[in-house]
Amino acid sequence: MRKRCHSKSELLYGIQPILGALKVNQRTFTKLYVKESFLQTPLTQLASRNVWLAEVISLASQRQLPMVGVPLDFLTVATNGRLNQGVAVECSAMPMAALPFEPLPQILHFLHCPYPRPASYSCCGSSGIILLLDQLQDVMNLGSILRSAVFFGIPSVLISAHASAMPSPLISKLSAGAMESLRFYRVPHIKQSLKTLSEKGFLVVGTAGKNQDPFKEDIQHRPALDLELVKPQLVGAPPAGSRAPPRPLILALGSEAKGLSPEVLSVCNLIVRIPGVVDEALSSADFANSPTCPLPTSLNVAVATGTLLYALKILRQSPTDSLTS
Repeated sequence: MRKRCHSKSELLYGIQPILGALKVNQRTFTKLYVKESFLQTPLTQLASRNVWLAEVISLASQRQLPMVGVPLDFLTVATNGRLNQGVAVECSAMPMAALPFEPLPQILHFLHCPYPRPASYSCCGSSGIILLLDQLQDVMNLGSILRSAVFFGIPSVLISAHASAMPSPLISKLSAGAMESLRFYRVPHIKQSLKTLSEKGFLVVGTAGKNQDPFKEDIQHRPALDLELVKPQLVGAPPAGSRAPPRPLILALGSEAKGLSPEVLSVCNLIVRIPGVVDEALSSADFANSPTCPLPTSLNVAVATGTLLYALKILRQSPTDSLTS
């Protein structure tokens, strides 16, 4: 049985984060704070105005979770002035397991998966891809990444233990509650953990921008391949005519400032980059090849994540699937 650590309680706020948390049930709930006027409104009438809010109150009632009507000012202060939509719940922090861990198959399944853990992970809509976030610190980016992850069928997220933003109520709100559907794993020894997962059948795909860090020397890793040159077999697509699922894959994303660490790059089976205008129309201009080029040489990490996940979805789809979809 893997160990999950729960830290002290926290205040989750906003309709979608709370609704997601109550449905997925990863957390332990203590008390729901609701704007007074909401509790004074009949549930059917409330549902006609905001079906998601009514669902939050209905689920809390079914759980016999204590509900307290409070002034909006109370919630404003309790959430440090952030937009809370009139609801907040006192609950345990998002659980996180530490790698390595034993029951590996569940990392490829969503928490809501109703079936036992079969060899195929498609039973719950999982893409067979998990994310690795390497020293990513911007909470806005993290919220967007987690929303894209759930949208594209990513069930689990690995987060490097060093210099990384961790799941929080703010990030849950920024992800529109998508964070609540994900499994999170803390990775203290990132290189060894990736090697272990690679030995168990995972492909490790890293990401890179146009310019490599000029201060990094003697880094041994594969050269980056432009996304449009990536062939399906490089990202685990099954052979033509096969009914086997795509090979499990880890998509590694680096920090906003430095990209992936040398430890991660050194174990990647493939490193991809998304080419842009700097590579094409302006490639002949001297300033475009300068380290101080005013043009962006890479996408924002959250935008890049959505682009890469969509591309991987298409590349990993078998020819049979593409004909029947």
